[in-house]
Amino acid sequence: MRSDRVKHWLASPEYTHLVDTCVLAHANLEAPRRLLSRKVATRCVAIARQLGLDEEQIVHLELAARVHRVGELYLHDSLRKKSFLDLSSVEMKAYRQYPVFSAFRLSDDARQICDVILKHREYSSGDGFLQNDADAKVPLSARILCAVTEYEELMMYRGITLELQDAIQRRMLKNHIGRYDPQVIRASMCSIVEENILH
Repeated sequence: MRSDRVKHWLASPEYTHLVDTCVLAHANLEAPRRLLSRKVATRCVAIARQLGLDEEQIVHLELAARVHRVGELYLHDSLRKKSFLDLSSVEMKAYRQYPVFSAFRLSDDARQICDVILKHREYSSGDGFLQNDADAKVPLSARILCAVTEYEELMMYRGITLELQDAIQRRMLKNHIGRYDPQVIRASMCSIVEENILH
């Protein structure tokens, strides 16, 4: 049952604007990117529940996951058709800007969601698309969206066989350079196990 605060927010102009942005992304992004956003949103919600985020945070995270790629519409078409691992250094420099474009596309009222989207490709190591230092505050929702976005993108573009899918999962678990939040990775692996049991 939804709280009064969440119900009030769902009736707000901010929420309506976010829904419009979801529709825009769905209408204009290529089919693989739309599918990717749906998968990311579903897994983000599962992980958020495991980590005990409250209802409002979960709703915000799900919306952020659905609109986080809308900034790709401002990039050259060729950049939207590749995995981030397949981009040249020049392409990657341009691609790193999409979280900024996504955040700018949202209304000023959607500050919490903008912050998640803006920081969702920042890593625990301090590296990332915006090159923030390791001490920069990255919200838990953004850390979830980071790990899930990269996992689902790797699975879509590189997980062609069961062996490759297993290698991707092992790579995420090893988290060699401290790229991801360890609690998020543990919850991600639990969500994968639950998903496989259900199917």
